[in-house]
Amino acid sequence: MADRPGGDLYAPLPTSARTADFGAGEGGLVLAELSTRFFAKLIDNLALGLVPMVFGVLAITMADVTSDPTEEPWFWAAAGVPMLIVAIVQVVLLTNDGQTIGKRALGIRIVNASGKVPGFLMGVVVRGGTSMVLSLFCRGFGSLADVLCIFREDRRCLHDHAAGTRVVKV
Repeated sequence: MADRPGGDLYAPLPTSARTADFGAGEGGLVLAELSTRFFAKLIDNLALGLVPMVFGVLAITMADVTSDPTEEPWFWAAAGVPMLIVAIVQVVLLTNDGQTIGKRALGIRIVNASGKVPGFLMGVVVRGGTSMVLSLFCRGFGSLADVLCIFREDRRCLHDHAAGTRVVKV
């Protein structure tokens, strides 16, 4: 709210807030485009979904399957372990660089108000936790409300507001 005139939550952001200097040097940082954020999220979701699916299909084709493979522990290990590895990679990238696989591929990153990488607590726990809580307790409508906030002038979702972050071009 500090970047809004008079602290008014609904007041339009001044133009300087859209390309504000968040403490990252001369000229400031430019907010990421909506389409770039969308495609970065799509890449992240594909990485988390396709990797376990590929390994699960490989496990089924390589095994002598006479029953439903989803009832076998080896199937869940073949699909679950790669998904866990992708999730760990995402958390490490986000914590260290403010980027996920998708954000890195599309040249954007998460920064806090001072232009620095927000780290594990704010970048992973608060941002991800806000999205998870909204999704779980609001039966999907929370996720919709979270994402729809991106159409505001400051291009920040609810999870960005909760963590005090912005997504900017690298």
